[in-house]
Amino acid sequence: MFAVNSTFARPLAAAYMPTQTIEDVIESWIADRRLSRRQKAFLNEVYDRREVAEAASFNLCPRFEATELDVPEATYWIQLVATVLDFEDPREGVVRYDEVTQELEDYGHLSD
Repeated sequence: MFAVNSTFARPLAAAYMPTQTIEDVIESWIADRRLSRRQKAFLNEVYDRREVAEAASFNLCPRFEATELDVPEATYWIQLVATVLDFEDPREGVVRYDEVTQELEDYGHLSD
């Protein structure tokens, strides 16, 4: 399960950044357009451990974050994580935002 301040994210935050949440890291990136190594590692871990099949527990991000990252307003936090990672830590041949959006559609959490 995934939520901005869920128990899922807390062990990750303790390992990488004891006082920051996913929301903090995204807001930091919006402000500076860069992340530290620890912030990148944290977001990569969140992205890699996502459980899209259980996305009913995902939270939608606020309008401000969606607007700043140029994504639709009805965007899940995991999609924002993917978007920031696509900018900050691109993978050749993989667009994380498209990948996670397809998974959300496949499991019925988004409509086409």
